[in-house]
Amino acid sequence: MQNYIDPRQLGVVRAITTQAVGADTEVLSDAINMEGWEYLVYIVNGGTNAATSGTVTVVIKESATIGGTYTAVTGSSFTYATGDDGVFKFGIMKSSAMTLGSFAKVSVTGGTGGTFTAGVDCILVNSK
Repeated sequence: MQNYIDPRQLGVVRAITTQAVGADTEVLSDAINMEGWEYLVYIVNGGTNAATSGTVTVVIKESATIGGTYTAVTGSSFTYATGDDGVFKFGIMKSSAMTLGSFAKVSVTGGTGGTFTAGVDCILVNSK
């Protein structure tokens, strides 16, 4: 039984480059091909916020084809408060509900409360 993570079983992709996102604005990553990977983990790096309060919603979306319609994966959404300027928060999402071989995107949407910065990395786990 393997009791460690073999780095050859991991892939890392910059899903969304850190950028300013306006209130009520969605930033959607490029598609990530899940073929050959067991699951994925998104790491959301939320940073400076123009207001002292606000929210950010993060959702994993999937499609059977790269150019298809992307729909939210059940149970893959979370919302966090942006808080004070300069405070970084990390949210981790894993979706085992996805069908292997499907394509995934991550959506980051700002709620009310002003502009904020965010970036997202994706870790693909257990290559087949």
